[in-house]
Amino acid sequence: MCPEMPIDVVELIAIHRGIQIALSNGVQYINIDTDSRDAVNHLFSPPSTCPLLVRNCVLEIHTMLAHFKSWNCKHVFRETNRVADYLSKFAGTNELVLDPLQFPFELSRIIAEDARGDLYLRLKSVSMSR
Repeated sequence: MCPEMPIDVVELIAIHRGIQIALSNGVQYINIDTDSRDAVNHLFSPPSTCPLLVRNCVLEIHTMLAHFKSWNCKHVFRETNRVADYLSKFAGTNELVLDPLQFPFELSRIIAEDARGDLYLRLKSVSMSR
C-alpha cells in the first residue's frame, strides 16, 4: 500500500510526469492547468523556498521547463478541470498515455466543450443549522 501524500505533492508529481511525456514527444510549447493553488505557487517560486517534501520535484520541473520554447502554468477551478478529473478516474492508479486520435467519446466531448468555451456553473455550498 502506498503512503498518503499531501495533494500538492501528488499534483506536482502528476505535472512532473506530464512534462516528461511532453518532452519525450517533442512538444515545444506547454500550458499547465491545475486546480492546486499550492502547486502553482511552488512552480513560480525558487525551489529553495519550497517545502522540503516538494523541493526536488520543483527543481526537476524547473529544469525540464527550460527545454520548452514557451510554457505557462495557471490555477483553474476544479469544475473547469474536467479533463484531468476524467483522466484520473479513467486511469485509476495506473499510468496512462492516450493517442488523441483514439480518445474515448466522453473525453472528446469534454475537450470540445472546453474548446468552444462552454460556461460552467460553480455553486457555493451553504450549510444551514438550527
